[in-house]
Amino acid sequence: MKKIIGWFLDSEPFIRASISRDQKLLMGKGEYLLVVDSGFTGDISAPDEILDRLDIEYSGTMPFQLADGTIVWKDLWAGEVVLENYEYEALFIEGDFLLGMELASDIFSYFLIDFINEKVELEIRQ
Repeated sequence: MKKIIGWFLDSEPFIRASISRDQKLLMGKGEYLLVVDSGFTGDISAPDEILDRLDIEYSGTMPFQLADGTIVWKDLWAGEVVLENYEYEALFIEGDFLLGMELASDIFSYFLIDFINEKVELEIRQ
């Protein structure tokens, strides 16, 4: 099985990401740092400068609960995430650059965030 190896920076687990020529989000390599956020239940959150570069389609609005309990309404966009030779449909919202648990549970069979050893491993589901 293929693994994505990440690391910690300022106590946050990261993996690499980039944008493909056909404007899809590529996970596992690239110039962007994508936080693996076990507290985010959605698919992908990304800042406007990344969303503007992706081929995504407006899909509606939905309420989200923030860590402090506040409910906010966020616009949703549908797009694709590429991992190795696989493409996955994902919902994107505007915010910090985060990989959420909904998408992670769909595409990874093994998920390790080791805070003591500052180790991040995500095994791709085949």
